[in-house]
Amino acid sequence: MHVMDRPKQVELILQELDQLPTLSPVAARLMALGSIDDVDLDEVVMVLETDPAMTTTVLGLCRRAHTGLGDKIQTVRHAVVMLGLEAVQSAVLGVHVYEFIRNETERIDEDQQIAGGRSIPVDRIGLWKHAVAVAVGAELLAGEYRVEIDVLPEQAFVAGLLHDIGKPVLELVLPRAYGKVLAVAESRQSASAPVERALLGLDHHTVGKRIAERWQLPDAIRDVIWMHTQPSTLLPEGPFKRLIELVTLAKQWCRRHHLGWSADFDEASDPDELAARFGLDPSCLHELLGELVERVADRCQLLGLDDQNGPELLIDSITMANRRLSRVNEALRTRAQQSDMQTRVLASICSFHAGRTPRESVAATLGRVAASAAELFDSSVLGAVLSPGPGEPWQLFRFGRQGRVEQSNLLEDASKDVWPDSGVPAWAGEALGHDVIVGALKSLRLTGDSGEATAALIYDCGPGALQLEAELLQPVQAAWSAAVTNAIESARGHRLREQLAEANRSLAEAQRALTERESLTRLGEMAAGAAHEMNNPLTVIRARSQMLAERLDQPGDQAIATAISGASEELSELITSLHLIAAPPDPHIELADPMLTVRQAVDMARSRLEERNVRAHVILRASDHVSPLEHDRELLAQSLCEIIVNAGEAAPGENVVVAVQTDPADGRLNVRITDVGPGLSPRALRHAFDPFFSEKPAGRQKGLGLARARRLIELLGGQIKLANTPVRGAVATVTLDPEFSAHAGYRAA
Repeated sequence: MHVMDRPKQVELILQELDQLPTLSPVAARLMALGSIDDVDLDEVVMVLETDPAMTTTVLGLCRRAHTGLGDKIQTVRHAVVMLGLEAVQSAVLGVHVYEFIRNETERIDEDQQIAGGRSIPVDRIGLWKHAVAVAVGAELLAGEYRVEIDVLPEQAFVAGLLHDIGKPVLELVLPRAYGKVLAVAESRQSASAPVERALLGLDHHTVGKRIAERWQLPDAIRDVIWMHTQPSTLLPEGPFKRLIELVTLAKQWCRRHHLGWSADFDEASDPDELAARFGLDPSCLHELLGELVERVADRCQLLGLDDQNGPELLIDSITMANRRLSRVNEALRTRAQQSDMQTRVLASICSFHAGRTPRESVAATLGRVAASAAELFDSSVLGAVLSPGPGEPWQLFRFGRQGRVEQSNLLEDASKDVWPDSGVPAWAGEALGHDVIVGALKSLRLTGDSGEATAALIYDCGPGALQLEAELLQPVQAAWSAAVTNAIESARGHRLREQLAEANRSLAEAQRALTERESLTRLGEMAAGAAHEMNNPLTVIRARSQMLAERLDQPGDQAIATAISGASEELSELITSLHLIAAPPDPHIELADPMLTVRQAVDMARSRLEERNVRAHVILRASDHVSPLEHDRELLAQSLCEIIVNAGEAAPGENVVVAVQTDPADGRLNVRITDVGPGLSPRALRHAFDPFFSEKPAGRQKGLGLARARRLIELLGGQIKLANTPVRGAVATVTLDPEFSAHAGYRAA
């Protein structure tokens, strides 16, 4: 029961107690007469004679063997005179309470039988026998040692008889719950009071005190009911302390000799030690034991509990002692088994945690769980299932020896969204293998309460498998679940980190492309303005310098005029190149043989290398079959030519290999241009495609060749990458898709 419900439950129990009947008018009147100093004997006799059951009880009490009166007492008046008012009150109160509890429980039994029937686990006769035994024990000690104890035997009898009245009352108002209380107390070998407080919110001491107040019993009786079994040092000083201690001693005395059933399952306190603390010689308990047994049998017969005599009651107590010893041994065996299981579970948890490795995958974690479970259950763990989230496909793992993952399959069936709590559906058994008997399988849920990821272990629960109770299984299951959950979260975090890194890379690429587009836009605007503003003057300079060279007679003057013409032409070409990078022409796409384009590029490169007096050997190598490609032949040839020329200038006199092939996987065209030069520095690898970048001496190159090449290749929807070869030289790889797909961003620039 939830803690917040406890006050409400206690209040409901107290309300049930308040609804119980009060003492009968006859018993209430008889108890009230005891508070009058000058009691009227005629009134006492009249009250008793109005109730035949009470009359029978009083006369039967006089005939008990220990009174010594025998059959001499024939009238109620004579009995009251001989026994005394206190003894009569004690007998009457005991009979009334016993009859009240018996009648009420019989009524409840009939109601429950009508409702379907239920056995009540309380030994009511045994409980009353114990109450009578405690009453007789307290009475016997008070009578034998009246001076030392200073308690009236009659008062001691009533207090002992009612000391545990709260137990039958609790069973009366809460029969089902109190049966559970006693079952738990027996399993724990505990007294009933702490279990009552834990499960019900109050114990039989409090319930008995409430009943004593409702029945208006004397304060001494109420305090005994409330505080008996408390250590003497904790009892308040007062007129009733000796009575409480006496009842506690009598109770432990009777429990030690198993007189009746106390509904307590802990070990009884040592009565000899209690007697010594009480001021009595412990040997008196042994001397009075025989008389105690005889008087208990006598009183039980009087109350109609049973017809046992003294020896039979003693034999019954020995039998009960043996039964208790048997139950204790059984409880010890159960506890030993539980202790062994707990040790085994703890060892399994320690071993499981010790086998953990850093950055463990989900599959590896499930494998460790499988190995741990196989060792703990003495069973074969066949597999596990995992669903990353609702609606996502199940992944089934099949395990081999020591939790090794032998197979992993994705199961796409959407009907497998829900996994049972303990069973294994047929589809999982089929996925594990045809030799698996689904009915012999069991599953253990590892995750899934959060509704995100679900993982479960599948194992064989055949005859040889160990079956653990939920209470023992919970710790190791929690360890497995935590490991699997952490692995799932770690994998999810790793995927998120990868996605974040990819997003960062994409963002960086987009920023680079945006920056480059903006730069190219500005460069295009500058180139367009330069072409408009400078081409006309450059044309004039070039034409006039050529005319001047024709008219001059001196060779030196002619060379100067020719140099002016060449410089103006180079400047015009530079402006044209910048304009090509910033604002390239729209490609003319057609399906053509790419080998023709590559050969055209090789021929153009050879001519340009010869013009620049660069001795390089360009070698063309092609695979057996190169598929047709959608491309612009002129633009692709120009871009490849720029790359080949750059490679030839990097290694004069060496070979430049141009390799062409079609990727069989996706049909892309790959052109690899390799040289055996010094390779590219880290700085060159970062800035090789930047306009005007060159690591050659100033004035040797303008640094626009590779920039023009990449601009044209990307215009055709392709890519170009630079890298160094493992041994010597550099390689440029151009990749083009079989179908033209221009990059809109670059075309818009």
